[in-house]
Amino acid sequence: MPPTARPHRPHPLVGAVALLGVLLSAGCTINLPGAARGGSDGPTTQASPAAVASASPSPSAPVATPSPSAATLSWEQVFAQDAGSVVRITTASCDDGTYAASGFAVGPNLVMTAAHVVDGMRVVTVQTPKGDLVRAHVLGYAMNADTALLRTDDDLSATPLPISTAPLAGGADLAVLGYPLGVTDVRIVNGIVSSTDDSVDYPGQHVEHVFTTNASTNGGNSGGPVVDRTGAVIGLVSGGTSWDSEQRPVTGINYVVPPNVLQAKLEAWRGKTPRQPRCEGDVTAPTSSDDLNVTVESTQADAGDIAQSLYLHGESINVGSYATAWSVFTPANQARLGGESGWASGLNTSFWTDLDVTQVSRSGSTAVARATLQTRQDAEYGHNGQTCSVWSMRYTMKLVDGIWLIDRVRPSGSPTAC
Repeated sequence: MPPTARPHRPHPLVGAVALLGVLLSAGCTINLPGAARGGSDGPTTQASPAAVASASPSPSAPVATPSPSAATLSWEQVFAQDAGSVVRITTASCDDGTYAASGFAVGPNLVMTAAHVVDGMRVVTVQTPKGDLVRAHVLGYAMNADTALLRTDDDLSATPLPISTAPLAGGADLAVLGYPLGVTDVRIVNGIVSSTDDSVDYPGQHVEHVFTTNASTNGGNSGGPVVDRTGAVIGLVSGGTSWDSEQRPVTGINYVVPPNVLQAKLEAWRGKTPRQPRCEGDVTAPTSSDDLNVTVESTQADAGDIAQSLYLHGESINVGSYATAWSVFTPANQARLGGESGWASGLNTSFWTDLDVTQVSRSGSTAVARATLQTRQDAEYGHNGQTCSVWSMRYTMKLVDGIWLIDRVRPSGSPTAC
């Protein structure tokens, strides 16, 4: 019997977010002035080819675009050149939680990732190493190619990575970039091309064209770029084989979608209309001419990642998918809230207009974030009949598998009218 191959499922982010209001704007962005990216508390098994492996590039450093004729670079140079174009993707499904994966910019507002990353997902968000956070929509995906193309609501401010047109060669050097195991900074690991033309059968998914590499990959690497020594993309991480048919461990067999497939899908999908997935029980969300404005004043290292958690949960509410939003709550918070229907009651009349994260402090895996929140709602649901309210909020956050989740929400007093 052949060994069992599995796609690198996005790293699960099981937990909770309790929000008081509703995010409404379909084109929300988060601006993180002065905020630094924080790392994960969890360990990573990714090896580093050099000292740069666990270091993110400077947010202000320009990222060059490699050309097909570019000179061979060191892996340190490749990392410095390409890491700013590798994005962290978070997704929320209709009923079984949230996940983290990887992707890479192929246009000002285009991102490639693996098809299994977005299959069945209701909400997709993209965060760059600079901390920019935007909503993304699926233009197209093919499970038999394990490839997907996303369009973001706003430009990524990241240099698109070129897709190589050179033929693959067995034994050629390569490197994998991405966010393994839910980490929040870009990691790199190197290896070689082991084979150049294979296919793979995962449980419930056949991928027609892949090549293999011995470079180490893990959950969370899904959709990340595989690059050559010029920094050009020669593949996209799909999955790997961990056990043979007799349940003996297997190493060094990982599957990558080749560049000709990526280029063909990019050309076929880039002009498509975004898909609009829905979940059973979705409601029609309220509409507003106001976009959500999120600002992070805190310079604490975790402030940007905390903002991403708020954004992902809120976007689920934003599209009226309360079951998706509910799946982001910790079990403890779900128990305190009593049930999804009671929690969601009245949300379809409310939305957030502004959120300013002003202060963050952390102790171990717990953080406290203080924020000013502005909401709009029908007078029936507003404090003293307010249709626009300003709240002073205190969020208690828990770090679970690399993502900050809201465990408690407490307003500091009653809201004032806008």
